[in-house]
Amino acid sequence: MSRTHKEQWEDWKDCFAHRKILLTGHTGFKGGWLLFLLQKLGAQVIGISDCEEEHSISRCLNPIRSYFIDLRNREELEKIIASEKPECIVHLAAQSILSRGIQEPHLTFSTNIMSTVNVLDVALSYAPKAIVIASSDKVYRPSNSAHPEDDVLGGTDPYSASKAASEHVVQAYQNLVDFPIATVRAGNVIGGGDFGQDRLVPDWIRAKRENRVLQVRNPNYVRPWLYVLDALFGYLLVLEHLYKKQPSKGEAWNIGSTENISVVQLIELLQKYWLIKKSRDVHHFEKNNVGFENQKEDPYLSLICSKAQQKLGWSKRFSIEDAVFWTIDGYKRQNSQAMNTVLEAYLD
Repeated sequence: MSRTHKEQWEDWKDCFAHRKILLTGHTGFKGGWLLFLLQKLGAQVIGISDCEEEHSISRCLNPIRSYFIDLRNREELEKIIASEKPECIVHLAAQSILSRGIQEPHLTFSTNIMSTVNVLDVALSYAPKAIVIASSDKVYRPSNSAHPEDDVLGGTDPYSASKAASEHVVQAYQNLVDFPIATVRAGNVIGGGDFGQDRLVPDWIRAKRENRVLQVRNPNYVRPWLYVLDALFGYLLVLEHLYKKQPSKGEAWNIGSTENISVVQLIELLQKYWLIKKSRDVHHFEKNNVGFENQKEDPYLSLICSKAQQKLGWSKRFSIEDAVFWTIDGYKRQNSQAMNTVLEAYLD
């Protein structure tokens, strides 16, 4: 029988409390939210990122021991892991902006592939109990059908290709080690605290605050939008699975929504919840794909998540409307109180 989200949360308090967990990318959007959850669960988190970010969620959380290094520097990474000896590693750090990947392909390939190589290579000597690697829903070859985990990998731009290549890196290293490794492929994750460039929701927020017209590449493209807590509860279920059970090693897990809507439909929902109790409507946008003319993005992206649902008991808690409501709330308040409020609602 599947556990409720509240029951999962209570079990994780036993599983992760006082565990030393190394979290890369802890100053990023999903990294900051995962740091928040792990701290609430009582874990001892050590963070690695390349830099402190001005708007990072981590700035409003309890301070942790943080290291700021380039993960392509294997020697520096080994010093940290040798000193800290984490029981588990969650590797989120990446160059994750699609447009930057097009502008700086070498940086994107070297960062995303070699950071994964180095994390796994250093781990060979220290044998943590579990490693979870954040991948992407963009790793699949474009298709008009929803993607199961065993679908063909692709990558039509540097970011997507670098993530697909990292999946092969994980498979190769899994054959060299006894501890379990898994990759997680989440859908398009939304939530308060994301200030990344060329991502729809933060771009929309910036356009709204600066009173300018939003530029949109592909307004009719469909994506599996997912609230950040739904995604990260999936990550934690995978980590728990690796830590407590005898899993198949090197598995990939899709974590996504079947409630897929288009870019323009998401914009309409953002506008709806931004303007609650207001009368005027200014949700105009312009189509603009400058810099992306030669990129073949998947018009329809959807994930089959039945494996995570059946084997892990994962389920999406928030509808797309709930996700947008709490996303807007997070941007308006931008503090740890907002994070606690949405977590309480999520577990209710």
